[in-house]
Amino acid sequence: MALWTPYTEEALDLTKQNIEKSPDYPHLDHYYYESYGAPQTVPTSQISPDSIKSWNQEDETLSDDMEYQAFERDALQAMAERNGGSLLGNNPRMKRVVQSTQASDDMYRKQRERNNYAAKQSRDRRKLREVRLAFQVTFLKKKLAEMRSQLDSGVCSSCLQRR
Repeated sequence: MALWTPYTEEALDLTKQNIEKSPDYPHLDHYYYESYGAPQTVPTSQISPDSIKSWNQEDETLSDDMEYQAFERDALQAMAERNGGSLLGNNPRMKRVVQSTQASDDMYRKQRERNNYAAKQSRDRRKLREVRLAFQVTFLKKKLAEMRSQLDSGVCSSCLQRR
């Protein structure tokens, strides 16, 4: 199954692979902030296929289609398997080390940590919106190809049901 992404002309291949790949970098569950004291951790938001129920599906026309729901569920599970259980993989280059001095205020550092956490959640929500739109584009392209092949063969879907 291929997934269209808005940034590339070629579709992303989401077929399941049997080869287990280990990442080249160590997996960290938290972002680390360094100061003169001990390192402090800020939890990262883990998004899984089951945790995206907050999506507003009232505006969507494909949300009622059972075939699309099955397609989306399979694609989300394939993405989660490729990213080690999470839909959105962590980018190790996005981690910043906050260098603080003794003069730094604890409230400022806590505010930065909260802001960084909120920014990560916002980026994750935006990425999920892009993923859902890519799913819809891929699904609709697949359905369009099926309909075009039916038209080319000269057999319509209502004629097939009457047989």
